[in-house]
Amino acid sequence: MAFLHSLPFNRGATHCPDSGLSSSSLSALSARSVRPSTVKSGWSVWGDRSRCARSRLLATVLKAFLLASLGPLATSAGAAAAQVDGRVRNLEREDCRGCEIRLTPLVTLGDVEGPGAIGIPYVIDKTATGEYLVASHPVRTEVQVFGPDGVARPPIGGVGDGPGEFRFIRWIEALGDQVHIFDPQSQRWTILTSDLEVVETRRLLVPLRYALADILPTSDSTFMMNATLNSPERVGFVLHSFRPDGTVAVSMAEDPLGFQPNVPESVWMRQLANARRGGVWASFTTAFRIDRWSLDGTLIESLIDEPEWFPRHLGEYRIDPEDPLYLPVVEDLREAPDGLLWVLIRVPEADWSASIVPSGRDDGRWTIENPDDAFDTRIEVIDPEIGAVVATTTSDRMLNAFVGEDEVASFGTGAGGFPEISVFRLSLSMPDTSRRARAPEARTTLSALFHSTTRR
Repeated sequence: MAFLHSLPFNRGATHCPDSGLSSSSLSALSARSVRPSTVKSGWSVWGDRSRCARSRLLATVLKAFLLASLGPLATSAGAAAAQVDGRVRNLEREDCRGCEIRLTPLVTLGDVEGPGAIGIPYVIDKTATGEYLVASHPVRTEVQVFGPDGVARPPIGGVGDGPGEFRFIRWIEALGDQVHIFDPQSQRWTILTSDLEVVETRRLLVPLRYALADILPTSDSTFMMNATLNSPERVGFVLHSFRPDGTVAVSMAEDPLGFQPNVPESVWMRQLANARRGGVWASFTTAFRIDRWSLDGTLIESLIDEPEWFPRHLGEYRIDPEDPLYLPVVEDLREAPDGLLWVLIRVPEADWSASIVPSGRDDGRWTIENPDDAFDTRIEVIDPEIGAVVATTTSDRMLNAFVGEDEVASFGTGAGGFPEISVFRLSLSMPDTSRRARAPEARTTLSALFHSTTRR
């Protein structure tokens, strides 16, 4: 389950309106930032212009260099890394008349008070037995448990270093009859049964620098992590396949700029999903590009599109009523049992800047009062077999994360402005006349072999 911080909405940072980048990103990547989703007090915004004058020239040069380096076919080859071929597939867009994506309400999680009251949610998943598991701020050491009917059950966890205890629950991932909870702050990985009994706790034996957007169990004892590591042989790679003993088997997806310190962190972020044809899907968050990697670090293929509504960018944004800017961001992806790849993309509404209001703290900053009024979610359904987007729709809700195989969660506010999570079932109806149905053997022409790198 993706950790929800695709863009650096960290409170207290200074935003440079003319550069589109935060001064903290321009100087160095500093403390990890968590982007709130839907909060009663809205989103804090960066409005102090006085610290940004010297950053503007650097921002202009950096952005031009980064976007050139992040072109669809650009990678960098490390001296000690082997070159491998990856197939670039430029996605077609099929006019699937009669195709319909349905969003069916299932359950709402979160009460006004009591054990079912949640904080600011940032991760959710669903067990094989149907329970929903939620972690939220500011209590980040406990997992709230809700039944299929939305009724709260006793939570699990607690602060500490013992079995079933945590310092900071970063990811919750259900896989088969197991639940995996990752706590990078404690460098620990806890495995539970679907009944939430602790099986074992394992150490992460790596010098972890930043845990980024996502983690993905690839079996009951191995996983892929989107992270940066403080290790000479791992620096510059943003995906790492871990062995059962908590060590890294192979690192892949090299930063095209050689891991320079003043690169916006959004360039490194990837959303992950298991691929049923083998390997792992890894989606960029600030570009419509999805790579499929083998677990041994081979880039198998890349699915690429550059629609006008989703230009490649570096995560820049301006929440400023005089000069607003917000660009699409990939929130999550998931491959369904039928092989279709579903992607959630946050997009601004045409009048999203109307939701910008003063923060109310007399500091010249701005906030988005209600993100649900400012942003929609574009749902894209891709058929990797034929290399085409076969269906698309836009929901007026902010859909934050996939849950299980066919559900999606929306973090919002309920009665009285208290946080709640709405869960929906996603489904796609497709007529027999669709391209996928009538010509499953069809394939998009492959083009432009390119190099990628891995490090073992």
